[in-house]
Amino acid sequence: MMAAITMAVLHVSPRPLPALADNAIISDDGMVVCAAKDSRGHSFFVTVDSIVRVRDNFRGLADHLKLSDTEREEMFDALRKWFIRDFRATSGDVDKEGKKL
Repeated sequence: MMAAITMAVLHVSPRPLPALADNAIISDDGMVVCAAKDSRGHSFFVTVDSIVRVRDNFRGLADHLKLSDTEREEMFDALRKWFIRDFRATSGDVDKEGKKL
């Protein structure tokens, strides 16, 4: 699943499908939900994982790749931009830069 999330965050669509959408939401209970397409091109929604596990997996990836602080910031910036809505937040909206409004 980590590879699918990474490809979605980077806006890379695998061929052949399946693939996750270019954006996701965080539900009020902290689960990451996004649209996906199967190998026939049919769309459906999928609960990916908890935001805590997604965050921890990206931290582990950054550690494994020995990313610099700047590279880590860029990676987590891209991850934040993948989320278009965070229902845990009081306002719930994020701007195009991935920052809460």
